[in-house]
Amino acid sequence: MRYLSNSASLRPRALALTLTLTAAACGEPEGALEQTTGDEAVATARFVVEPRLTIGPSVAAPLVGVIEFETERATRLRVEIDDGARRWVVDFAGAATEHKHPLLGLRPDRQHRFTLTLADEDGTPLAWPEGAEGPALVGATAPLPDDFPALTIQLAQPERMEPGYTLFNVPVPRKLGGGGYIVGLDATGELVWFHRSVWRIEDSQRLPSGNTLVLLSGFYKAYELDVYGEVVGSWHAANIAGAEDTGTPIATDTFHHEIFATADDTFMALSSELRAVTGFPRPSDFMPTQFPSDLVGTIVVEFARDGTILEEWSLLDMLDPLRATHGTYAGNFFDSVYPASSFPIDWDHSNAVFVDPADDGIVVSLRHQDAVVKFDRAGALQWILAPPANWSAALEPYLLTPEEPDFQYPFQQHAPMITPQGTLLLFDNALYQASPPSPPVEETVSRAVEFELDLDAMRVRQVWQYGEGGELGNAPWVGDADWLPETGNILVAAAGIKVEQEGEPSMRILELTHAQPAERVFEVSVDDDNPSGLANRMGNEAERVPDLYPAWAGASVTWIER
Repeated sequence: MRYLSNSASLRPRALALTLTLTAAACGEPEGALEQTTGDEAVATARFVVEPRLTIGPSVAAPLVGVIEFETERATRLRVEIDDGARRWVVDFAGAATEHKHPLLGLRPDRQHRFTLTLADEDGTPLAWPEGAEGPALVGATAPLPDDFPALTIQLAQPERMEPGYTLFNVPVPRKLGGGGYIVGLDATGELVWFHRSVWRIEDSQRLPSGNTLVLLSGFYKAYELDVYGEVVGSWHAANIAGAEDTGTPIATDTFHHEIFATADDTFMALSSELRAVTGFPRPSDFMPTQFPSDLVGTIVVEFARDGTILEEWSLLDMLDPLRATHGTYAGNFFDSVYPASSFPIDWDHSNAVFVDPADDGIVVSLRHQDAVVKFDRAGALQWILAPPANWSAALEPYLLTPEEPDFQYPFQQHAPMITPQGTLLLFDNALYQASPPSPPVEETVSRAVEFELDLDAMRVRQVWQYGEGGELGNAPWVGDADWLPETGNILVAAAGIKVEQEGEPSMRILELTHAQPAERVFEVSVDDDNPSGLANRMGNEAERVPDLYPAWAGASVTWIER
């Protein structure tokens, strides 16, 4: 596959899983490894099981290679990989007799040559008889599927970027069959890993183990994917009739938008409840009604891997169920979940949950309340960042007061996180930019923005932003902003961008310096062929991971040519 910079884009070819293996002659006897000093043989090892290479052990992750073999004595493995354009070496720590190692960073539609070198337990190389290189295996990765998104690398400055690999998820338009991808790019923007799901992916997160946690769209299902592309765990919300009953059941109504893996190896998910209230404002004039309304509110649920629910927090209990915004009636998000209700009102439409590592407090983004809130594990509210209009008197003490007179509140925001400096970073979709009864603003632009919080004085101050000049376009539906720990750069995903004309990207992944004005050091766009309306490609979040290899693999990579 070839990536083109600037305005040129990638149009991938059809998937065809292919693999060819060849073994270079090792000399005599077959399967013998011999360490030599001059002409004197001082150690010998033999294969019990000859090396076997598999490319794409799972169709869900076809750019993964696996090398497997057994030796009579404990050995350590080094693999040199050559794809015709790049060469690199992977050293695997630890000696063993049974070997199974992942080979990562492969590129699609390319033949790769894998040259093996073995060493004994103390790291002394084992030479091959008659000076041969040792066994070499050759495997071809498949071309990309026809429905793979068209990526354009606009900019890549690896020397200024956060080290690691960029992962983000992109759905497949329904006209192409639906489903979704998690895409992995290296520092130059080259595609080196992807996962294909037959279902649309709502959220994904790399776990400390090196596995990937995936939340599917459709309200019910999450699963864990290992490095080989195999599902090693799954969970489903089990309270609603018709929910898919595979994996571990969780006694809750739904999973939606985001699932967060905590430091305690538990999961924090956004679920929901249906509740009738009287006096909810009507959409025409936001005056209270005199009849009951069915509200769908978020329940934040923490559960263990075995399905045990550890804690639940109801946002309808915590906040004001009678507060409405311009976004409240924007969509009937839960009508398929609660069909018995004639019109379930999507009261808060929470879209993100984050656990603050400083104090274990829980931060939630409530899109339809234009609010970000934080509460502790006892369910006690700590603060609210939101426009001050229409809050009940009981909640006004929790509202953060801006220090600047021209402070711009976030509206319909996504992906809040607390940075190591204690600031609040988020993606401000900036839809409406007004609270009832004021009319909504028609033309808005999205931005990534950072706020400093003074919780002693309950005040807030903006300290950084990007996009106020229209650089991110109008991305009203999804988005992400992440603090990168080594450089302090900001990784931004502006997704679901309204595509006004052919050739405009519907999703952009950018890495920015943490300066004002910010500088771009990395940018890749996802192109779309839908110039007449909302973008087909509405990927959600992006993250930077330090390595493709999980820690348990014990792999270290050295580049020879790249």
